[in-house]
Amino acid sequence: DRTPQPAGAPTGSGPPATAGDGPPPPRNIPVAIGVGVGIALLGVVCFIVGQWTVTLLAAAILFVAAGEFFANTQRLGFKPITPVGLVAVVCLVVAASAKGEPALPLVLFLMLLVLFVWYIVGASRAHAVRTMAITVFGVAYVGLLGSFAGLILHIGDVPNQAGEPTGTAQGVSILLLAVVAAVAYDAAGLFLGSKFGRTTFTSVSPNKTLEGLFGGVAAAVIAVIVVGAVFGPFNLAGDVAFGLMCGFAAPIGDLAESLIKRDMGVKDMGDLLPGHGGVLDRFDALLFVLPVAYYTTRVLLPLG
Repeated sequence: DRTPQPAGAPTGSGPPATAGDGPPPPRNIPVAIGVGVGIALLGVVCFIVGQWTVTLLAAAILFVAAGEFFANTQRLGFKPITPVGLVAVVCLVVAASAKGEPALPLVLFLMLLVLFVWYIVGASRAHAVRTMAITVFGVAYVGLLGSFAGLILHIGDVPNQAGEPTGTAQGVSILLLAVVAAVAYDAAGLFLGSKFGRTTFTSVSPNKTLEGLFGGVAAAVIAVIVVGAVFGPFNLAGDVAFGLMCGFAAPIGDLAESLIKRDMGVKDMGDLLPGHGGVLDRFDALLFVLPVAYYTTRVLLPLG
């Protein structure tokens, strides 16, 4: 006899039968390149305008990415409190950009408060723990990790050891380097892995190879050195350290989303970006690059 599963919970421990372990359908490369160029141009415009334009762009990206995550959990039978989760995700990155680290615990507390009140005063309390858990996980995965974009932008508002503001341009330039590192890793890792990859290293994503990984890390370092020579606040050694740390963080973000998608039984989190999948598919590596970039910066540029 099988133990009955609670209503709303996915059955079985493996991915649904729709997961499919075969090769994914081919991407439309010209469309993918066009979408990628469009995203890049939008990002460049926002970076030129300044901190709050970048903050709003980050908030919009995280809002859509979190929506994709919650939508996929609903297909598994979960019922996340999506409105609360989406508001929390946006508030995390905006609060981080405005007030820095002290704002994050407050946002997380308010989210938990609202979730509990939702059930305390609501008509139904069925599966409250399961529902709150999947909501909090989505906020932590997309919103908390993504909020480090706001913390990086806030670096320019924090006095240095001499008590002088470093200027908002510094936070924008550091975030630019983090994005450049993630993009360089992704592009080079994909190209080199497909051309020269022989050594697989994880069943989470069998197409990932060590050749692609180390090639991607090398590309991230080179990209940070090149872009950092013009826009970055670090010296050469700092650029190398920053590029290495971000380069090794990128595959963790990539594989983390692969693990989640494999468990959910989906190839892509969404289809908003033709040739790329969903927004979360496009920015998965960056979710882990951002925290590493922030703390690496705090070591390389000690603040007061």
